[in-house]
Amino acid sequence: MYSFMLSWWFVISVNIILIPLTNSYIHPDEHYQSIEPLLKYVCNGLNKTLYNGSITWEYLTTSNLPIRSITILRLYYELLIRSIMSLDPFEIILAVKYYNFTIFMITYLLYNKVFVKNKFNKRISKVLMLGSYTLLTYQIRSFSNSIETVLLMLFLICLNSNSFFSLGLIFAIGIHNRITFILWLILPCAYKAYHILLNKSLKSVIVYAVSLTVSLTLAITIISKMDSLVYFNNEKFIFTPLENWKYNKNHSNLAKHGIHSRFNHLLINLPVLISPFVLLLIALTFKSNIFIENKLPLLTCISGLFFLSLFPHQEARFLIPLIPLFYSSIDFQILKVQYTKSTLAFKKRILQFFILGHIIFNVLMLLIIGSWHQSGLITITKNVSFLNTINNNDIIFWHTLMPLHWPFYLNSVDKANLYINFVDDEANEYGFRQLKTSHDLKQSHNIYDFMGVSTENFEYLINDLKIKKQESSIMMDLVIPSRFREDLDLLGYKYEIIDHMPYHLNLNDGFDKSPLGLDILKVVF
Repeated sequence: MYSFMLSWWFVISVNIILIPLTNSYIHPDEHYQSIEPLLKYVCNGLNKTLYNGSITWEYLTTSNLPIRSITILRLYYELLIRSIMSLDPFEIILAVKYYNFTIFMITYLLYNKVFVKNKFNKRISKVLMLGSYTLLTYQIRSFSNSIETVLLMLFLICLNSNSFFSLGLIFAIGIHNRITFILWLILPCAYKAYHILLNKSLKSVIVYAVSLTVSLTLAITIISKMDSLVYFNNEKFIFTPLENWKYNKNHSNLAKHGIHSRFNHLLINLPVLISPFVLLLIALTFKSNIFIENKLPLLTCISGLFFLSLFPHQEARFLIPLIPLFYSSIDFQILKVQYTKSTLAFKKRILQFFILGHIIFNVLMLLIIGSWHQSGLITITKNVSFLNTINNNDIIFWHTLMPLHWPFYLNSVDKANLYINFVDDEANEYGFRQLKTSHDLKQSHNIYDFMGVSTENFEYLINDLKIKKQESSIMMDLVIPSRFREDLDLLGYKYEIIDHMPYHLNLNDGFDKSPLGLDILKVVF
């Protein structure tokens, strides 16, 4: 039975079953940097001369230059999105997950075959990777970090085999997907370059350099031209990695997204992603030969961890590419010999404790972060009748993560006039955060993200909406965690509960409390 549960195909089967059940909402970028802009492009384009309602700011052409490449999304997702657009939004989300799961599995198994030679190491690294909560919580979601993981594994496969023409292509795609892609490659590429210069002839070095340069130049030119065509009809040339760098080198821009300690990745994000029990087990038995002979995966992990830690904005998902590389770089055969062959009973008990702790840790994280966190916002996409109400009523979201815009967009009959509106980051002279709008609210369909404003600020925003709509009373749908209904009662608003999603954990306002869940209310303000 133990051997059966350690078989990687068994773990794959469990993952396939769990995919429809793990519907948390981790971060808005999961949708606003993938499905959202691509659907806008497919439906009506991203050029500034076209009317398409709200567009994710990174892909917007009306103010600054776009800082993200739409071409990468087209290469990775467009055929899929075009083939599934007729499905309901929740079915689209599931299809994207299974698609990402398939691509990751194919790439990962190829990568594992290339770098992990020992049978025992191969089996354990697969089980740890496929049994990690991060697979269903991050890797198969539509984050740009998920694409980065796949590209990084492909890059290392090509680097290991000296396929330099392919390296140029992958590198160009990688930096257009995420500018941080280059940070993962500094140490492994330096290591590889040193050994090539040491062991290869001058003729071979020149051939490698020419192949790399030609493919890199060709790929960058094609991607940039395709981006320029979409964004500006080729009237202006755009190189999105440069624009992305310009934006992110500005500390005030990073401050909008959150400033962290330089040790956040090392001391918090890494243990949370890898599992503290695995790291402790390795630390307690550390030896110089605990890593496999091929050092490319380990150097890539160190490179990404070190150079990403130099930047003050450090989210856990930035380290997602490290996880499969880290597990494949460990020589678990050494750990096995260290513990199972030991005559000391307490060493075997330590191993059993760490294994049990690792399993419990991943189960809990999969439930809390992978399944329940803000999951009501995903469950809403099953309610097509509610999505269709955007054609008649405006909708407010309060005390939730940024609401998904694209499910309403697909169900809207007036896509060009569907907008999502946010409140200002800073308070005005009266101490209230105001609604940011640049269009006529009476002649458009609107989703309002009130974020986590106070009850007093909520009332202020409602009164402001009445003024802008020139109405003394307005009826709207309100999406709100169940625990905040008492705030509506205090304000004296009358409401009707339309729907209730019980499996919703609101961790953005601290630890959640009873009653749990997310409600859809019809409210008269």
